[in-house]
Amino acid sequence: MRSLVKTIIVKVTVFILCFIEIPYFLLKNVGIFKNKIIYIFWERSFGHTITGIDYASRLFYPNRISLVYIPHPRSNEYLPLCYEHNVDSFLFKSIFLPYSHIGGRIRYNIFFVILCIINGLIKKFHIIERSNVYKTVSIASDNLLLGDENVGKLKKCIDLTGYYRLLKENIGKKAKLPRLLDEQCKKIIVEKYSDIFNKPFVVLLLREKGRNSKGFEHYVRCSGPQENYILAVKHLVENGFNVVGSGETNNSIFNSLNGYYSFKDIEIDDKLLNIFLLMNCKLFIGQHSGPYILSSSCNIHVLLCDVMPHWEGTFNSKDIILFKNLVEKETGKRLSLVDIYLRNQDIAYGYNFNKKKIAVEPNSAEEILEAVKETLNIMNNIDYLTTADKILIEKFRKLPLPNMRLFYDGNRVPINILREQKGELLSI
Repeated sequence: MRSLVKTIIVKVTVFILCFIEIPYFLLKNVGIFKNKIIYIFWERSFGHTITGIDYASRLFYPNRISLVYIPHPRSNEYLPLCYEHNVDSFLFKSIFLPYSHIGGRIRYNIFFVILCIINGLIKKFHIIERSNVYKTVSIASDNLLLGDENVGKLKKCIDLTGYYRLLKENIGKKAKLPRLLDEQCKKIIVEKYSDIFNKPFVVLLLREKGRNSKGFEHYVRCSGPQENYILAVKHLVENGFNVVGSGETNNSIFNSLNGYYSFKDIEIDDKLLNIFLLMNCKLFIGQHSGPYILSSSCNIHVLLCDVMPHWEGTFNSKDIILFKNLVEKETGKRLSLVDIYLRNQDIAYGYNFNKKKIAVEPNSAEEILEAVKETLNIMNNIDYLTTADKILIEKFRKLPLPNMRLFYDGNRVPINILREQKGELLSI
């Protein structure tokens, strides 16, 4: 009861203050109205912040956009600055109250209404929202589905195939840190590690967020034991790369490896450092989470390991994705790709695991190492695939259904897994 009363008080307070803060903000930032397109933006997800801004930037390029950015406690305020080529960012900070999830949504709703009223009077600009941006140039006809383990059924999925289309057709410009911030990061890093940029570097970002969540869709996306990535890191540093741990990676596991860096002693704002690393690395290794999207949008190679669910990939069809292993609890049988996509499509969509008694197991160190080796072959343009391999790849790409994002993403699993399952794949 006390919590409910507190929430109501916060909502009412924010609501009232909005009618003071928003007019003041608009008077102070009249430059918002110099562009014909005004993008009102509030989002708690880092991934949707990336796709939301990058999508609009590319979609309307070269037209300039005024981005009214309402921060969330989890926001990275450096991200909007990476689209200066056609986005003018205006950060709306409350004068009286700190960032909050509840407050942010209320400010967003009232700000949108006020902008509509102003536009109704002067008719000088257009207002866009993320949800409407996502509806444009789809190649999936808004028919994507995903499974909900908690309720045991399919539901509609956000259709981002229009964004994939913009990236594939190279429409617009990719994100880029402002020159001064980029140079600042490089200068501070080199002062601490003088030879760090003598080699290309890989970002290792292993997801831990959500591990203790009760929601299946959250904890199932986390990394397996981080020790399983040691062999992969060793292989990378032995083959001409430095590796930088970021995000929730447990640096203590890798710090003894020569060529691994944690950057915990670098005096750069963590959020700025994170953006810099994601946009300047040669390869990103991690899980299905927001950060990889920024690297992918900048044409950087991505390797996703411990991936769940099976219905989605990355925004670059050349990227390898290594799915977690699915095992029948009663028999111990590991499900093959054919088992998953053809015989258990609900599992491929991401639901009915508990009902069918299917365990989700992490990738082994050997599986991750093989995926890294193959990714380096791709990055180095090594022609390692045989004619038989190419047939297996085409067989795999026919498994995802047209209402799965992976059908459009075009990613595949490592070739060694396809070779192991050759018999089943060739039989379909």
